Amino acid sequence: MKNIITITIMFLILLGFISCQTQEQKEIISEDKFIDIVYDLHLMDGVLVAEKLNTKISPNDTVSYYNYVLKKNNVSRAEFDKTVEYYTEHTDEYAIIYGKVLKKINELQEDKKNKEKTEADSTKVAGNLWNLKAEWHLPEDGVKNSIPYEFELNIAGKYTVSADIKMYEDDKTDDPRLTIIANYSDGTRDTQSDRSMEKDGKFHTYILSIITDKNKKLESISGWILDHGKTTLSKHSEVKNIKITYEEMGK
Repeated sequence: MKNIITITIMFLILLGFISCQTQEQKEIISEDKFIDIVYDLHLMDGVLVAEKLNTKISPNDTVSYYNYVLKKNNVSRAEFDKTVEYYTEHTDEYAIIYGKVLKKINELQEDKKNKEKTEADSTKVAGNLWNLKAEWHLPEDGVKNSIPYEFELNIAGKYTVSADIKMYEDDKTDDPRLTIIANYSDGTRDTQSDRSMEKDGKFHTYILSIITDKNKKLESISGWILDHGKTTLSKHSEVKNIKITYEEMGK
């Protein structure tokens, strides 16, 4: 932090904002407002650095940028000069103020990271999440295959699983069902199941949704496309058009 404080004071000197006289604390800008100004100056400094990469910035342009910050905070040049003069004589107090400025900068950076992460995570749940085998034929693909799935997902919302399933009349599945589970970091989970499957040799579309608990941290979405009970002997079914989709829920 010492290096950053030095750099800050240096660029203020270069701009001609510092004089040699000391002032009483009662004459200076309030601490909260001064923190806002130094914070804004840092943000503006970042803008200047970015612009210098693409074009030439003149000294007059630089002064104009910083004068804009003072105007934004409703502070005159004279008030700012007096405040800077005071803190050049009271560096311990300035260090405390700058620590608060750093905290605001870190919070801004953290917010930006969180936003970028959220946007990146959102792309992971766009479209059909199902990336496993597209079609299943039982018993060829497993005499008692329940077609399990699990996807690591951490975005709260509504998840929907759907599939076209045909169960033949000689299917020996006990308690056939479509199941979706929301698994949380605390070890708990929410489960939804659809037990309406028919054994009539015809394709039926089954759709099942679950809304995750927004007060818990989601770790994954899992379940079975063709789950069954313990007494299941064998299966004679076909499954296709499997989909798992995501929908953001209102806050």
